Amino acid sequence: MSNKKRKSKGLLMKLLFTGIFTFSIITIYNHDSATATNEYSPLTAFNDLSNEFDIVEEDEFEEYRFEENIASKYAISLDGKASYYADKFHNKTTANGEKFNMNDYSAAHKTLPFGTILRVTNIKNNKKTFVRINDRGPYSGDRILDLSKKAAKDLGHLGLYRISLEGFKPGQRKFKNTDKDYFFGLSYNKDMVCLPKEHFYFVDSTSKFGDIVRMYNLAIKNDPDIMLLADASKTNRMELESSDVYYYLGKVNESTIYEEQIASNK
Repeated sequence: MSNKKRKSKGLLMKLLFTGIFTFSIITIYNHDSATATNEYSPLTAFNDLSNEFDIVEEDEFEEYRFEENIASKYAISLDGKASYYADKFHNKTTANGEKFNMNDYSAAHKTLPFGTILRVTNIKNNKKTFVRINDRGPYSGDRILDLSKKAAKDLGHLGLYRISLEGFKPGQRKFKNTDKDYFFGLSYNKDMVCLPKEHFYFVDSTSKFGDIVRMYNLAIKNDPDIMLLADASKTNRMELESSDVYYYLGKVNESTIYEEQIASNK
């Protein structure tokens, strides 16, 4: 064999050996890379678990969401002037048949249903209190609320002043596609909530609205997350304060996620 042919054959063998070696290195590298991907990639890990769990299709996800806070659908909000009434009407019968107690947490409004619970804020000093509607009025000027003397004192004012009202009308349950018991939750320092009962845990209760406000005022000194809770169902006759009606102190479970939180996490 000529020297020229020997050199050509040797070059061919070198190229073939180099190709096999390079292919082996690439294969090993790709294998290691794939192993790393399987180990660290969340997507791959999710696929690996697909045989162990039922995978929910995208169009089915809606029913697996956390319950939403539907307070905005059932809340009321008003601004205006407030006045108060006291000694002259003390112990007289209110429009819903109860006895007016100027030292309790009640108020008169022209149209809101009896039993409506309101968070009242003095716009000037930001002091707050809760009241329950059990009377009609005021009928003087453009005032929107007539407070008991006790409620007015808690707001730091016994004259005419501007207030904001926030609250829920009782017995307004119109929740579709659910048989769950909803509760309203109000607080001085948090947004109002309306959530199914299982999203709360309850601390205390009473059948007297004035007592629950006093209990709340004491409780928030130690726990700012405490809320005043009331049953939102039609069967709760909050228009009358009696032993059949209960008000509660409680808190929202930490595991509860509201609709706006879900939207912000998308």
